[in-house]
Amino acid sequence: MNDSFLAAVDIGSNSARMLVARANYIDGEPVLERVLTMRYVTRLGEKPGTLTKGGVERTLSAFEEFKKALAPVGGAPFFVFATSAVRDADNRYKLLDPLEKRGVRVDILSGEREAELACAILPSTGGCIDIGGGSTELLSKREGKIACKSFNAGAVRAKALFGEENGVLPEAFYAWLKSVFAGIRETPLPAPVFGAGGTITTLAALANGAGESMITCRDAIYVHAEQSLTRAQLTRAMQWLAITPLDERRKNALLGDRADIILYGAEILAFIMDELGAETVFATDKDNLYAYLAEVLKTY
Repeated sequence: MNDSFLAAVDIGSNSARMLVARANYIDGEPVLERVLTMRYVTRLGEKPGTLTKGGVERTLSAFEEFKKALAPVGGAPFFVFATSAVRDADNRYKLLDPLEKRGVRVDILSGEREAELACAILPSTGGCIDIGGGSTELLSKREGKIACKSFNAGAVRAKALFGEENGVLPEAFYAWLKSVFAGIRETPLPAPVFGAGGTITTLAALANGAGESMITCRDAIYVHAEQSLTRAQLTRAMQWLAITPLDERRKNALLGDRADIILYGAEILAFIMDELGAETVFATDKDNLYAYLAEVLKTY
């Protein structure tokens, strides 16, 4: 085993992702250096409240690929956590049991714990919006004091509950947003506001272009520099998504497997920005996967 490497896996509602990093120390403080990032679409949260057979099989298949990828680094210590799809599922054992037989133990995060992980990207004062497949987390940090809240609204969950037809979302979807995010104004986000998760990083990349700050990694696009996404840019991106047929969206390298859920995620982000008066969000790839591994490193 090579103790200089660590790996973490996020079992999400839309995908399973793995980060392999090398542990370095600067002035005695642990720092993570990214070595490999992998992502496989699983749609584990395609049926809210339960795990489908297909979603479980795709997730288990992803773990087999992760295991193969870890071989060159001597089987790095492996830490796994799950979010909305698994914590909300009444049949989570369908996934957890076969993983346990493979020697994989899963840390099921609460919504609040998931939100707290966003702290990794925040300065002493700032806010964060993390839109996932099954839930959205908001986090506020003021001079070290933290407040966070989780909402059961995500891009995959929304698609499962509402249908999109030719770029038009049903009125029931907007009524649902108002219901799920009731009281959101009680959680104001101080500037600067960061955005984590594939929905926001993809929208920021779409609005700004793929440029040099983007790399392709195992069929996924990742942002490696914080990109600003203004409310006006988001509006233009949403307008383009609404008039672009799904088949055409899928041809766009930035959208790829998110093509059928990105409009829902964009509407969720627009709703939050409007409710909280946030004019600009800074998209970052330092999301919960990075933060989880950073916490592990402190105690490993």
